[in-house]
Amino acid sequence: MIDDAGRGHERVSAPSFEWVADGVPKTGSTERNARSRIAASRRPSRLRLVFHRAPLILYRARLGPLLRHHLCLTHMGRRSGKRYLSVLEIIEHNPATDEYVVGAVWGAESDWLRNVLAGGAAEVIAGRRSFVPEIRVMESAEGGAIIQRHRARRPHWSALSERMVGRPLSVATVTVVGLRLAPFDDK
Repeated sequence: MIDDAGRGHERVSAPSFEWVADGVPKTGSTERNARSRIAASRRPSRLRLVFHRAPLILYRARLGPLLRHHLCLTHMGRRSGKRYLSVLEIIEHNPATDEYVVGAVWGAESDWLRNVLAGGAAEVIAGRRSFVPEIRVMESAEGGAIIQRHRARRPHWSALSERMVGRPLSVATVTVVGLRLAPFDDK
């Protein structure tokens, strides 16, 4: 097939899958619903994109403090070196240690998490505060307890998040990360 710019490319059709009870796709079926579920997981709708980008638009307009349960993380691309902004939900804030806890709902494969682990975070904006964070990936037991407390505090929001992601949010699927003010180095 030739596109509008005159370059040749092939159109690749998506493989067909049959969804089985344990959640593992099995190839060989031509079921239309299975194909649409795969496409939906790859490409969000315009409405979903607007919904997910709205917090970022608010942070760029300096209206981030309106989002009480979110923070804006600035990080550098691990390969490109470009500056990225990611708005993340605050799962828990510990005032004693001044640590903000966030979750990577796509797990260890989340781009922001991979970027932060590779090159560190440049800045966190939480409400009216701005700081350079120290990153800590939490152990399973501590992360699981934090996720359970979050579910108890915000059950409707947790259920909505699970529907949007398409799977249950647990310590097995979510990487829990702590962000706190990095200690000042006076060297």
